[in-house]
This record gives sequence, structure tokens and C-alpha cells, in this order.
Amino acid sequence: MAARFWVLGTGTWDASTTTNWSATSGGAGGASAPTSADTVTFDTNSGTGTVTIGTGAICLTTTGNNNLTFSFGSNFLTVGSNKITILTSGTSFTTPGDWNNASNNIYLIGGGGGSSGSASSGNNRAGGSGGGGGGFRILTNQTISGAISYAIGAGGTAGAAGGNGGTGGTTTWNTTNTATGGSGGTVTTTPTSVGGSGGTGTYTGGTGGSGSISTNGTSSNSGGGGGGSAGVNGNGGNGGNGVSNTVNTFYGGGGGGNGGGAVGGNAIIALSGSGGNNSLGSGGGASVVSGVGNNGSNGGGGSGAAGANTTAGGKGSQGVDILGSFGSGGGSGGGFSTLPLGFGGGGGGRSIIIAGTMLAGSAGSQGAIIIVYSTASAVNSNFFFLFG
Repeated sequence: MAARFWVLGTGTWDASTTTNWSATSGGAGGASAPTSADTVTFDTNSGTGTVTIGTGAICLTTTGNNNLTFSFGSNFLTVGSNKITILTSGTSFTTPGDWNNASNNIYLIGGGGGSSGSASSGNNRAGGSGGGGGGFRILTNQTISGAISYAIGAGGTAGAAGGNGGTGGTTTWNTTNTATGGSGGTVTTTPTSVGGSGGTGTYTGGTGGSGSISTNGTSSNSGGGGGGSAGVNGNGGNGGNGVSNTVNTFYGGGGGGNGGGAVGGNAIIALSGSGGNNSLGSGGGASVVSGVGNNGSNGGGGSGAAGANTTAGGKGSQGVDILGSFGSGGGSGGGFSTLPLGFGGGGGGRSIIIAGTMLAGSAGSQGAIIIVYSTASAVNSNFFFLFG
């Protein structure tokens, strides 16, 4: 058994390409591609970008993902006795020849809701509200053959200045099985700011956080965090709320953690809301007193921004609940341009200055279908307990 670490960001994982493999974390590339006896780790030294899964990609176990994007196309990754692929586009899945009707899980993730824009009228001000996280449905031991139709839920659109966020799309498998998308955050000049509700399925996505509101014409108002997508370990965490201030310095709410994780923190003056942790109690982006919010990791939510209304909130992250490196995503923190990195995370809400200049919100992230099946002749009794 050998250890292999992904390095140098974007690259191809197949049976022979060595460019992105190292024998140590952050070491030089050029180590041999993993075999069925080797462990694979994606960590903070892996870089950013896209890992393209090619023919013959295989390993014994995988750990982490460092918010890398995995592109499977029509290929499968073999992890131990299991095969996995992730569908992010297309409409038809061809059942593989070694499909095992007695040992498979299919996970549906709905699209995350978009956040609202901020709103104002007269002395009324409302920070943008976060989008709801996508729902999550678990299908076990599906008997299938031939071509199976499916649809991937799109992320909800960003709310225009003064407008509501869009609802995330529904992810569908074989016509009747669905995970619905999170609702978009809403805002009015009354003023109100209400986070979008989570999508439904086996588990429900987290509700987006509310933006703060005021009616005195002398306050600025910050955006709420996006809700986390539901996941294999339970419901998504709710986004945290924004806070009002007497100067044009903004502190956004934190994004919720993914399935089974924690709620995002509410912002207070001088400290943004922290991102909600994942189901293991880690991964939430840390609060900041000034500057860009911290991205989540391993399914944690991003923390809110702290600063000007052009300061970005932290991004919600990709989960690791399925075979150690894959899963649903956390919500993004309140702030500027905070599209989540993980599947199904809600977008973070936008702030509004004292003068009342309205700004557009952020989009939610798209859904996905994750397919895992065992090729072993005998069903591994631990198959359904590999998700921690």
C-alpha cells in the first residue's frame, strides 16, 4: 500500500497520468498513479481547479476534496469495491454492465436557492436574505437497466437589486424520484427580508438567513447567509442573520453547514457570522472582523463578509460524506458574489448602504446526482456505513 496526494490543482486522474500525484502532501508531482491498493488524499496542498476522472481511475480509499471540482463525464472512479460517478449535466444515464441491483445508492441533490437583492424605499432599508439549501433524497438498491432519464436542478438565480432570489431546480431520477430545490430569499421595501426555505427529499435543506432591516434612514444593513444543502447525514443547517450598523461597514451572516451540520452564526457589529460546521463538527468558515469571509471546507458553510458592500462572503464548500471525498454543499456567507462551491448550497445575501443604494444578490449552486454501487459478488455488510 502506498499513499498518494493530489497536487498542482487542475489535472486528469486515470490509470497512468502522473502529473498531479505526489508521495507526500504538497510534494513534487510525478509519483505513479494510484492503484487499487493505494490511499488518496485531497488536502490544502492539492491546489484548486478541476479533477477530470478518466479511464481506469482507481484507489483503495479517498479522503477530503479541498473544494476541487470533479468532472466524471461518462466515467466511474473505483474506490475499494465500490464505483462512483457524479452527474452534473445531461439527461440520460446508461446502466453499466456490472451494475449491482442488490448493492447501490443513488443520491439526489436539489439546486440551492438564490439570495435576494437588497431593497430600500424612503427611510426603509433591507439587507438581502439568503437562499435555501437544496433537498437531498436517498435511493437504495434500485433495480434498473438500459437508459434512465434524469434531470439536474439548476442553482436559483440571483435576485436583482430590490428583487427576490430564484428557486433552485428540482433534481429528478427515473421520472418519479425527486429532490426539490431551495427557495430564493425574499425582500420588500416594507421593509422585510426573509430567507428562502430549504428544498425537500429524504432530508430538507437549511433555511436561508435573514438580512437585517431598519426604518430610520440612518442605518446600513447586512445580508443573511445561505442555507446548507441537506445530505446523507440529515437536514442542512440554516443560514445566519445579518446585522444593522450606524456606519457603512457590513457584517454578513454565516452560511449553514451541509447535511447533519450546524447553523451559520448570526452576525454582530464588529464580527461576521461564522459558517456552520459539517456533521463531524468541523469545516465552517471562521468569523472575520474585517475583510473577505472565510470559505468553508468539507461541507462547512462560508463565513459572512466584514467590510464594504463589495466585500465577498465566504463560499460554502463541497461535502465529504460519501466515500470520503464527495457529498452535498454548505451555504455561502452574506456578502458580495458568494456562489457556493458545493452542490445545493444557498447563495448569501447582499448588504445595503445608509444612502439606500440597492444591490443584486447571489446565485445558489446547482444540484447533482451521485451514484455509488458495489461490484463485489457478495454485498459488503458495511457498505451503507462508509459515509462519515
